[in-house]
Amino acid sequence: MKFHIFLTLAIIFFATTLVPATEGTHAKVKEYMSGGECMIWVTDVNGKYVAGDKKFHSCDDRTTLDIDTKSNDAYFLLATTVGELETARRGPFEGDTCFIIEGTNFSFSLNPSELC
Repeated sequence: MKFHIFLTLAIIFFATTLVPATEGTHAKVKEYMSGGECMIWVTDVNGKYVAGDKKFHSCDDRTTLDIDTKSNDAYFLLATTVGELETARRGPFEGDTCFIIEGTNFSFSLNPSELC
């Protein structure tokens, strides 16, 4: 009886380690604003929220925001700042992307980058 338990556990262990983990494409954004707050998120091609920010955060610390889309479907990258009325929309993308957000709360840019 003990052998059956061991065999069952061994099969479960090996089956779970051999199954590849599902990982989506990544949208990376370098945050290079001058004292600004931004919100960066990803939507699908129908405009439905997929991942990313749901509230504003500081975007002047020169870090890289890495958003996992959790799928390989096409997506759009969107960004806005506290003082901006319009949202920057880039895409659609089907693979990993890298962008840089620069400027201030009232005038910002979201452009492709090689810094990620």
